[in-house]
Amino acid sequence: MKKAKIHSSIILKSFIASADQAILSALSFIISIVLIKTVSKVDYGYYAIGFSIALFLISIQNAIVNTPLAVLLVSKTGNTKKKYTASLFYGQFIVILPAVCIGILAAAMAFIMGFDSTQTSVAAAISFASIGILFREFIRAYFYAEELPQKAFKLDLLYVSLFLGSIGSSYFFFNVGVAFIFILMGTSGGLAALLYSRSRDWKYDKTAIKQSYKENWKYGKWALLGVVVWHIQNHGYLYFLGALIGSIAVADVSAARLLMMPLFLARVGWMKIAIPHGSRLREKNQLDRFFKELVFVSIIFALIVGLYV
Repeated sequence: MKKAKIHSSIILKSFIASADQAILSALSFIISIVLIKTVSKVDYGYYAIGFSIALFLISIQNAIVNTPLAVLLVSKTGNTKKKYTASLFYGQFIVILPAVCIGILAAAMAFIMGFDSTQTSVAAAISFASIGILFREFIRAYFYAEELPQKAFKLDLLYVSLFLGSIGSSYFFFNVGVAFIFILMGTSGGLAALLYSRSRDWKYDKTAIKQSYKENWKYGKWALLGVVVWHIQNHGYLYFLGALIGSIAVADVSAARLLMMPLFLARVGWMKIAIPHGSRLREKNQLDRFFKELVFVSIIFALIVGLYV
């Protein structure tokens, strides 16, 4: 009976995480189709490169902030737990906000110097949107670290609703461009995250921020190297295509791989369940149980992937 409960619990959480990634995959697919139908190949190529850059920023955040959060949060209790989470939350914006200002300023200077207006507007839009994108990713990571995937699902459902509603409303009044898509992405993500984080009693503490990031860096420095290598392996060819051939080639390749994105997102969803769950079992010296659950879920996942393919 106990074993059955273990399996049913991990299956339910995995199902919710998969559903969460499914709606995000559907959103990405819809946005791509809208842009393919409404903008030129050149502009769609810029979107693909810009989206890849956004994923890279998320990967850096995951390495330094979100993944250590998923591993370490389970070992903390009471006020220490709250202070640790608050420190990571506020600490990341100490870097993000100045970086955003520099990015927007650099895009504006490039435009004044005569660079392509589409390129500079997309660069400025990504810089602005990164605030909301990373804000939502942190709140999602926090819910997954607390093993509350249902809250992460509700957060993303609200984000998708806001995003699609904004695109649908805008579509009737003017042409939806690439820069505008990124602005909506960041704004919708920021609003959704704000609504789901306002009840959290997180207080700014400069000393605690230094301590928390020092603790995170022990794990994050290795993860950071890994995500850089992973990003180059999986997205580096887009940058090379854009630099050597042009954004039209990037558009063709990106459109061709659209149907493979759900498999990538499903893997990401499972990792968000497995890391905090495994960390909790590690604290309880139950790694044998975790290994059995990994084997069980891997078999189920392989069957689902086979059916999809």
